[in-house]
Amino acid sequence: PKKFPSPDDSSKISVAPPRFTLDTLEYADLRIRKDMNEYFEMGCEALGSPVPRISWFKNGRPLEDFGEGLLGRGRQSLKYKVTPSHTGNYTCKASNLIGESEISFKLDVNAPKDALPYGRHNSELTGDGPANTTVKEGASASMTCKVKSDSTPHIQWLKKLRPLPGGQIWNDFNDDTVEVGNERYQILKSEKNTHLGNGEFLIK
Repeated sequence: PKKFPSPDDSSKISVAPPRFTLDTLEYADLRIRKDMNEYFEMGCEALGSPVPRISWFKNGRPLEDFGEGLLGRGRQSLKYKVTPSHTGNYTCKASNLIGESEISFKLDVNAPKDALPYGRHNSELTGDGPANTTVKEGASASMTCKVKSDSTPHIQWLKKLRPLPGGQIWNDFNDDTVEVGNERYQILKSEKNTHLGNGEFLIK
């Protein structure tokens, strides 16, 4: 049978799984607190061969689900002028054909009391706004929020959380809650929510 020459050392391909840089590893398992409208930037960088693919997740979901397509090779950065909607658990994942690695951290954004309940001072509710509404269980209710602003407003619907036995009303790492003043509220993720039950609601 015909014999083929074996490849010499110069023809071998070097491969290695993703490995985060030291600057990136400094963010692992941190809880970062920022005030609203502060700037936050975090670069995620990993070495490896082939060059790792970098992807970001928030609360376990790809950032693309939040309208932010952060995907790249080797390095990818988050850069925000933060609002309460940026609160959450963030994960950077590096992957290539050899393996994958990830780090996570928590970002908390505090809203100033004088910015509540209507957000920035250059925004205001127009019309009558949402009113107290009573409906039978299982029936539908509709509430409308109209806002006048000199820039594109950021609107959130929030539901006030009730205390649990013992006085605790939320888990420190609850992904879908935000603190407003001294109260804790659930962030409603969609304009069409079901099974919300009764309670107090707030527009931000």
